[in-house]
Amino acid sequence: MFKRLLSKPIIFASALLSTACSSTPTHGPSLAALSEMPSTDAAPSELVECPSSPNCVSSVTADSEKQVLAFELNGADVTEFQEQLVTAIESDGGVVKDARIGYIWATYTSSVFRFVDDIEWLYNAQSKQMDVRSASRTGYSDLGVNRKRVERLRSKLNPN
Repeated sequence: MFKRLLSKPIIFASALLSTACSSTPTHGPSLAALSEMPSTDAAPSELVECPSSPNCVSSVTADSEKQVLAFELNGADVTEFQEQLVTAIESDGGVVKDARIGYIWATYTSSVFRFVDDIEWLYNAQSKQMDVRSASRTGYSDLGVNRKRVERLRSKLNPN
């Protein structure tokens, strides 16, 4: 009986690890951001589309299952909003890797398996909102972690 109980967590952990490590890293900061980071201080022009795997959410995707709302600035200008956002990210355990006018990239590392997720915001001048993309670097499913993180940060910025 004891062996059966003990084997279940091991089976779960093994399945989780094999799922998480089964794909090659395809994420990180958007390709547009990476291509511009070394050569300019300007914000990237777009966020990359989410991959087909269910471990990414974005406000700029056409895939309804991966779609989240862009962030409202709530009357603040972009610089003020970004200052509030950086504070929210850091208080939530994220690490800001790049912050430019109109763009923020941060990472989150899971406590147990040390998986890294990337989250980016890019100011959309037409909608006057910050578009967002949050994705796991590795694995197939994130069990909804990226969506929950986006909504948790949104609630920190809009406590009402």
